[in-house]
Amino acid sequence: EQRSPLVMHRVAFQRPRLDNLFREELRYVIADIKLGLLWQPSLDYYLQEAGAPVESDPAPWSCDRAWRRADEFGITYVLAKDRTLVYLELETDFTDTQKTMAAEKLFG
Repeated sequence: EQRSPLVMHRVAFQRPRLDNLFREELRYVIADIKLGLLWQPSLDYYLQEAGAPVESDPAPWSCDRAWRRADEFGITYVLAKDRTLVYLELETDFTDTQKTMAAEKLFG
């Protein structure tokens, strides 16, 4: 976790445990943007990192806007809600139910 008066930035990984190797690996970054002037540059940065994702339905994520990109390496989402941005990498896509459950934890 990195904090400043402008942005709080958290990075987390979920890796399979040795007793459950079939569990998905995922990586996510949560950025709480405190200064409005940083919102658009931060969003642009995460969209660029995601490799030009396409806008998708934000409803399952309970967020304001969502972007998705899929390729041979997995699924990448950029999610935006209020002043929070989430960059999420998955091996395979979540169901809508899993997206809703994840959003409760990501956006608190």
